[in-house]
Amino acid sequence: MLTATRPVRSQSGLAPLALVLLAVSIAAISLVAYSTSTNRARNRAIGILVGQNALHTCHSHINRIHARFLRAITMPEDPLFAETRRLILEQDSSVVDLSELMTRAVLHDSGSGRPGTASPPIESSMTWRRSRAEGSAPVGTVRLERLSCLLERLEPLAAAGQGEPGATDSGSRSSDEKTGILRIDVAVEARLAGYRARRELGERFEVKLVVAGPPRPFDQMGLYIGALDAITDPVVANLYRDRILASLERTGDELARLRDSLSSDASETVGEVVAGLPAVEDRQESTPRLPEEPAALLGLAEPGGTVHLDALDLAAGLRGDHEAIQSAVRSVQQARQGIRSDGGDRFAMAVITLVKAYNAALMRIWTFHRLFKVLPRSGSEFEALIAPYERRLTPSWFSPRAMIELPASSGQFAEWRAGLRQLRGAFRLSSSSRVQISGPAAGRILLVIDAPEVDLENVLGPIAERSLLTVVATRGTVRVTGDVHACLVVAPECRLTMAPGARLTGALLVARPQGRLTLTGSLTWNPATTAGTDLESALALPDCGAYALAASPTPLWTDGERR
Repeated sequence: MLTATRPVRSQSGLAPLALVLLAVSIAAISLVAYSTSTNRARNRAIGILVGQNALHTCHSHINRIHARFLRAITMPEDPLFAETRRLILEQDSSVVDLSELMTRAVLHDSGSGRPGTASPPIESSMTWRRSRAEGSAPVGTVRLERLSCLLERLEPLAAAGQGEPGATDSGSRSSDEKTGILRIDVAVEARLAGYRARRELGERFEVKLVVAGPPRPFDQMGLYIGALDAITDPVVANLYRDRILASLERTGDELARLRDSLSSDASETVGEVVAGLPAVEDRQESTPRLPEEPAALLGLAEPGGTVHLDALDLAAGLRGDHEAIQSAVRSVQQARQGIRSDGGDRFAMAVITLVKAYNAALMRIWTFHRLFKVLPRSGSEFEALIAPYERRLTPSWFSPRAMIELPASSGQFAEWRAGLRQLRGAFRLSSSSRVQISGPAAGRILLVIDAPEVDLENVLGPIAERSLLTVVATRGTVRVTGDVHACLVVAPECRLTMAPGARLTGALLVARPQGRLTLTGSLTWNPATTAGTDLESALALPDCGAYALAASPTPLWTDGERR
């Protein structure tokens, strides 16, 4: 039997459609999610870009201000050089505002004789542009909202941790040296494609106003040696001094008795020669003894004064004078035997030679005390004038003042040695090998050298009235050869040698030499070592004066804010 059956609808036809719809839905959802994620990533990237550009612009402005400040405070030809010093000098508060000075355009002289170049002012806004076929179209801006450059917390350098006794009294004048903080703050807003970012950045640099040369009161003298027995033996010097004066007294008495036995001409000659000798009371006053206790020697208080350094060894000089006197005395005694035969003419000539020998010895002692002042270290004068400040001639005093490293292998050092550039300020030079300085030494530079050997050979004279090279040797051997224009500050641990015929023009300062100094050649005091009587007069000196204003090349710290 045939029966009719209802066809059954297959369920398998819906599955592919459902899968297709599901795939399309997933794809749509993924596309929407991807689009959203892409937009979010793009927005995040744009935001990061805007923020980075704002921060980069902050750094750029700070670097420009810092670089301009470093140049302005070291180059006298920069118009900002004198103006910066004037503001520091005339400050009546703890903050000096340099913002306008450091942001305006100035004309710089390259220092090489070529025309100067103009530094553009700091721009307040910039526009980002996209290149198109029809030209550049603006797409965003960077705007400088705020820029300030302040010198703050200026205070005496000694009061900032140096532990200097008498830091504020008129004798020390250490309050002229100052330390402070250069504060550069920048705020920048950047806009791009509807996005905005604001960044604030501040950096702080250490600043010091220091004497770029011998410290007071040693800038007022051409020579200081803190130990007299390092250059001469005072006991031996006094011994020969006493022997010479005793011999002179005996000779004077003997000549007075012998004049009657001479011819009239010989007697007159002897009388005139003997009359040229100082009186007994004047001899004692004009030829004082050296203190045999520990003492210091200082001298050359007259600018341009010159001294032969071998004259510092008074004992050795008087030993030679005494030998010459003894030889002349023997000649007089021999000539005395022939008085009856020639009337005393040969005797008179021998007396002239003897008197000259006496005068040479007396003049040596007189000249020593005229050129140099010897102060017993236990005396009140030394305690008042020298003792509180002698530590200024030690490396520990100069090291904090030298803020800029000057590697011996650097191009800057090589260019300075070659006379291609001037250096001004306080620098620190460290080397494991010998350091040689010769040729031109342009500018006013304080160079603290830490090296096993330092050779100064034919360092040429300054090209400017106030130029000066001050070398502070912290260790090792220091050798001076030829004609050297420099001020030498030698640490106690150093060994100082001067070649025969060496001529040092500047100053020589040795605080407490540990061994004997054998010095030859000559020393001429260069008045460029002086730092003036006060800060105002010092900063008003021609060229750059005695002071150097230095800033640290890297910031002490950085702070900022983002919005």
